[in-house]
Amino acid sequence: MQLPDAAMSGRIAKPPVSPGRAALAAGLWAVAIGLVVQATAARAAEAWLAAQLAALYVPGHTAATGDIFFAGLGTRLPIGLQITSECTVAILIVPMLLLAGIMSLHHRFGIGDILAGLGAGVAVDVGTNQVRMALIMWATGRYGTHAGYAVTHKLIGSVIAMLGFTVALVLMVRIVSRSE
Repeated sequence: MQLPDAAMSGRIAKPPVSPGRAALAAGLWAVAIGLVVQATAARAAEAWLAAQLAALYVPGHTAATGDIFFAGLGTRLPIGLQITSECTVAILIVPMLLLAGIMSLHHRFGIGDILAGLGAGVAVDVGTNQVRMALIMWATGRYGTHAGYAVTHKLIGSVIAMLGFTVALVLMVRIVSRSE
């Protein structure tokens, strides 16, 4: 025995996804695509933020140009670090935007919770990546490019980035799922 569908029962079927939720999902996915397409601008913004934060704890002056930030300018050991395509926080934010878009298509998740979770997750990702860059800068200045930069960038920095992403993703999902 089959149950009558909405058309046969005289009821109007509810659309599977509301236009507002579909628009939110499309917007989040557009931002994700924008981060990929405008990667150079995203890295430049990240370098600017790193220079501003480095000014709080590094002697001398700081500056950013393009995707490179400098610290310790005017001291005996200035350091410049380039934020490359492989090291930008944008590659960690894109999957979160895609997931938030998918979640926004489901009515069981509150839109406010989705945006709050995404915001908290992005903040954790950005903060973690800034800590990672500060550590790389410090180790490079202290131990040189071979020991300091190589170890903190390729090994320790990667572990920090992955741990930060994991925390950010879990935080995002927990915040979003509280409305279930």
